[in-house]
Amino acid sequence: MSRSRLWVVCAVALLMLALGFVRTLFDGMNRMFLFWTRTDVLLLAGLLAVETTLAWLAVMGVRRIAGGRLARWLSPLFFAWLVMVLVNLFPQGRQNLLPHFPWLTGPVYYLLAWGTGLVLSVAAAWSPAGRRLAAAGWRALFHGWALLVVLPVNLWWISPSRPPASSSPAELPRRGGGASSPVVLVLLDMVADSEVVDEDGRVAEDLPNLKAFAETATYHSETRAPGLETLTSIPGICFQCAVGAPRLDREGVPSWAPAEGDGTWLGMNGFPLAIPRQVRSMGGRAVLCSYYLPWQDWFTGDWAWDVASTRCFYGIGADSGGWRGLAGRAGLILWQWTEASKSPLAAALKLLRAWEPGVNRHYAAMSAEIQAEGSAFLRHALSPGDFAFLHQPLPHPPFAVDGDGNVLRHHESTPTAYRAQLHRADTLFGEWMDALRASGLGDDAWVLVTSDHGLHSPAWSRNPVRHDKPHVPLWIKAPGQRSADTDGTPVRLDRLADLANPPWPFGGGTP
Repeated sequence: MSRSRLWVVCAVALLMLALGFVRTLFDGMNRMFLFWTRTDVLLLAGLLAVETTLAWLAVMGVRRIAGGRLARWLSPLFFAWLVMVLVNLFPQGRQNLLPHFPWLTGPVYYLLAWGTGLVLSVAAAWSPAGRRLAAAGWRALFHGWALLVVLPVNLWWISPSRPPASSSPAELPRRGGGASSPVVLVLLDMVADSEVVDEDGRVAEDLPNLKAFAETATYHSETRAPGLETLTSIPGICFQCAVGAPRLDREGVPSWAPAEGDGTWLGMNGFPLAIPRQVRSMGGRAVLCSYYLPWQDWFTGDWAWDVASTRCFYGIGADSGGWRGLAGRAGLILWQWTEASKSPLAAALKLLRAWEPGVNRHYAAMSAEIQAEGSAFLRHALSPGDFAFLHQPLPHPPFAVDGDGNVLRHHESTPTAYRAQLHRADTLFGEWMDALRASGLGDDAWVLVTSDHGLHSPAWSRNPVRHDKPHVPLWIKAPGQRSADTDGTPVRLDRLADLANPPWPFGGGTP
């Protein structure tokens, strides 16, 4: 086999192995919550080039050692490669099998795929017919390489591109003359009720800022999140209606099916109690500091946020300010690739955890940016009648920082790591409350503190017996409230209007 033919075969073979990640680009769910930019495509192309080059160098080394026997050894490996390509074309395959086979961990899945391919290749090596079929497959791959290369060449043009829909809420001017109290909803991501409150309603001593706030607020002991995941919980809170995962039409416009409905899919204007619409209809401003979904794209017209400052959580679209930002973006792409691709190189990098330092820097920076923008809005722009939804992505995994906010090199999914991030989230909550007091409106504001859902893993819980993922804490401090209270009435976060004394704007009127 000539050197040029080897290079083409290796290049196309590695390209096909990388199609698991390329497929991720066009996955419907990923189009919703991953923000893409053209820089991402360039980094992806560079990553594929590196993988291809390494494979070519490896085969050249084998060729030099094996000499003329290379073709005999290379041909049967066509079947091992083919199995990996088929697995890579369905990157969610393991997730779909897990409900039936819980033992199918990532390494086990990889070993089964590679082992199956190698068994087929060994069988082909002993069979003349198998060797002929494998050789024909490599020849077809060589002659058809131009058609396959069209795909990565056109990634730049055909990949979905949506830069982060983001603007700064601090740019809004402070207003005067409003008659109603401002409302501040603080959501700490993934905090189970049992992690901050004991059976008697006392807040843990190692969370001093939440504890201090709870001493002047009403604790609702029977609060339920709208869903088990952020994807359903946050829209449920914003719409004040329980919804499932959204779906997109070809233009990227989302619709939702209410959980209690008849299966009809509704657009944004199908939810009249949506928080932004309620606020704007009463002359207030609705501001969101969050992450995860393109809120500015989704909420339009009367349902629009005045400012939706969003950050991308699950990789791709990270701000690339300076070399650290670019390193974070590259780390996120590398992470997504190692998760999607089942190639040996991807597996090796995953085992080496090569992407974690960059990914951790991204999460720490994203949390800091949301924190800074929320603080700036509260301190300088919050006005009577405003509604601020401040969504801090801590203590959500991956656990990228310690309790003091220092960026970790590698993250660990352990109870200790979760607790450290919960302590960090408590500190950041205290900073937001300091900013609210500095605005001069702290005493006049309604303040709600809650979570979108509980822990992903009971193993992180201090009290697994009391662990219940939908059961989340909720404190509400009314204007002028000075003493703590407890309310045992069941309440859902997508039905806050059902409270006996609902805070504005959920009840459709002013407090």
